[in-house]
Amino acid sequence: MNKDKSIVGRAFRTGEIENVSNVHEDPEWEPNPQSNSPYTALICIPIADIGVLTIDALNPMSRDHELIGEVYCKVIEGAVIELTQALPHIVKKETVDS
Repeated sequence: MNKDKSIVGRAFRTGEIENVSNVHEDPEWEPNPQSNSPYTALICIPIADIGVLTIDALNPMSRDHELIGEVYCKVIEGAVIELTQALPHIVKKETVDS
């Protein structure tokens, strides 16, 4: 996805959730050639500076859908933070054990 011109990119750039009821009406929407889904609604939730979680649907989504997505994002963010903190210790241990 283009971070400078896409709905996903807008969420990443602004750090704000994007909940778009009809992607065809958004000037920054571009079809994803890798997707087989005929979705029209899209939620994009930034995950810190890691990336963006996208949720697509055939019908508009509510704030409840956003909240569920936010929970998943916090779990992903926490896992990435834990991994980045543990990785130097794992690499160091493997080096010492070699």
